[in-house]
Amino acid sequence: TTEEVDGKTWYKTNSLPLNGTASDGTNGTGIASVEYIVSSSTTAPESDADWKTFAGTSTFTGTAENIVSGSSYVWIKLADNAGNTTVDKIGTWYIDTAAPEVTEGSVKVGGTAVSESAPYYSNGTVDAKITFTVTDPEGGSGISKVYVLPYAQISSGEDGTEIDANKATVSNGSVSFTIDKSKFTKSGTVYARIYDYAGNYTDVSLFALTYDNTIPKSNNPVVADTSSFTAYKNGTEEDGSPIYYVNNADGTFTFSGIATDKIGRA
Repeated sequence: TTEEVDGKTWYKTNSLPLNGTASDGTNGTGIASVEYIVSSSTTAPESDADWKTFAGTSTFTGTAENIVSGSSYVWIKLADNAGNTTVDKIGTWYIDTAAPEVTEGSVKVGGTAVSESAPYYSNGTVDAKITFTVTDPEGGSGISKVYVLPYAQISSGEDGTEIDANKATVSNGSVSFTIDKSKFTKSGTVYARIYDYAGNYTDVSLFALTYDNTIPKSNNPVVADTSSFTAYKNGTEEDGSPIYYVNNADGTFTFSGIATDKIGRA
């Protein structure tokens, strides 16, 4: 996979298959051999250098190995049957074999940090505005695109989920994406796939999602600490809630307690 960025064509392997054609002119003796060498020098290698032979002559193929990103050239040496030779340079090549990464601790929803151990809580009534940062290792091709999806890892192919609806906004390594509240129907995980321009990608679990649309309620609070007034229970309401009468000089008193929902949130 290759993609051009700022005039540089990036590859995700340092072994590049090459092929081409050569000719010796109308009255020439014909191509006898095609050789190549990988070098960081801008000067043509000597004839006694470690040249390797391509398969074929007028049509040739081969694989150039151990190419160094940004500093390797492939030199091609052609020889005809009369012993005439010529050397041509092709390159420079830009190689990125490392996959991009999510910056640790950068994932947030609505400004609050989330992770697989610190879930995002949703009741299905609020959109989730996700932000995080991504990096490509030093000397890499840079971040090309990012996809985000709840409940299932990103997939490619004809029926895959690498679609515009799941594509995040990326700017200088900062990623933003909003999951519509209607997408939240159960607990699970939110995933992302991050591509660089060379075609390397990383699949990551961004954060855990806990879905809870059950309304919390208190269970029959009681009057406590009656040292400054007198309180006594006198019957119950139709729903079973207790009825209290309070004898208090100023007519005020305070209730306190803790209410939790199914997942233990107060």
